[in-house]
Amino acid sequence: MTISNFSVTPNVIVPGESVHVSFTLSVTSSDTVNGLHIYGGNAGSYMLYYSDDFTLAAGKSTVISFDKVIPRNLSYVSQNIGTNRSLTDPKWSVVLGSYGSSAEIANPITYLNMRYLPTISSFALERATGGVANDEGVNVLTTLRLTAATGANTAGMSLKLYYAQGALPTTASAAINLTGQISALLSGVTNSASLITGTFSNGSDWHFLLVFGDSWEQTQARFSLPRAFANLHLSGCTTGGACFGGFSASGENAPMLESYYPARFYAGIDGVNNYQEGEVKTGGTWIDGKPIYRRVVRISVTTTGSTVTAATLGSNLVDGIVSIRGIMDRDSYFCPSTFYLSSANYCSVFFTKDGGLIRVQTSHKMSGWVILEYTKTTD
Repeated sequence: MTISNFSVTPNVIVPGESVHVSFTLSVTSSDTVNGLHIYGGNAGSYMLYYSDDFTLAAGKSTVISFDKVIPRNLSYVSQNIGTNRSLTDPKWSVVLGSYGSSAEIANPITYLNMRYLPTISSFALERATGGVANDEGVNVLTTLRLTAATGANTAGMSLKLYYAQGALPTTASAAINLTGQISALLSGVTNSASLITGTFSNGSDWHFLLVFGDSWEQTQARFSLPRAFANLHLSGCTTGGACFGGFSASGENAPMLESYYPARFYAGIDGVNNYQEGEVKTGGTWIDGKPIYRRVVRISVTTTGSTVTAATLGSNLVDGIVSIRGIMDRDSYFCPSTFYLSSANYCSVFFTKDGGLIRVQTSHKMSGWVILEYTKTTD
């Protein structure tokens, strides 16, 4: 006769709660089991289960499955747990009356001295400034209350607040350790400005995960602090910055005009849609994040078949060219600043890295404008 698939669930209980026991008995020839016993504790110090005799036919198997309430006064626990939080049973054994011990399972169950029942009965955060509720604040007011069973050793419990910006936190996220505040929080706090003293930027959503308990029993609560709303926010930087519908991300010496709404500029946007001679910062950025500048340069070629320098920017100024384009006026028609019809009819505008020159090579006399957009080495 063989025993297989021996299992006990759950593996953590308090005496007075029940466990589910299951295993399979199999025989190769007809046999009678003269009573079946299950023992727990070291060297089978206490019995959990007993059955009457039963017979199995040849080649048959049966699943033994039952629920068993572990007695509240189980002597094995009371004699061994002492002042400890838990006691792990070293083994359970299945003993058949005819065969002796037939199967064991090591460390099948852990007994707790009691249920601590950690509970987060209230948890909320509110944006604040200087300890006063403020929808635009970066500090928080905290309302929090914990409960636990009478007699629970809260000194052995922990309380941690995990947080993440724009994403749900996990227990691997950044955390604020509030374990030292558990005793006070069993009475609860309301709109406390001192419990959590960190700052949480008002231009982002923040998400929180509060975990309370010990290694055996834990409870969790979540809370989300939305991005603060503002119709118009000034950055407060000495170099400026403003945002419509949100909070400015401008920094010192990096001012921005931002908007969370569709924008209409009825008089145009200087530097973006308006053109003028000399360097203009367009307000756009290139793929590397650098600002884009624009320079409009007048061109005049007075000698047929010549190459002239239209402007000198300097070899150490330009980091990259975004575009070179323009219009040339030749006799009775306008043409692009760069074209090729034949070896006798062409115009080419180019920028030299060496010296930072805007140069024009043409087959005919002509004049016009070249628009150069570029990034700078100084950014």
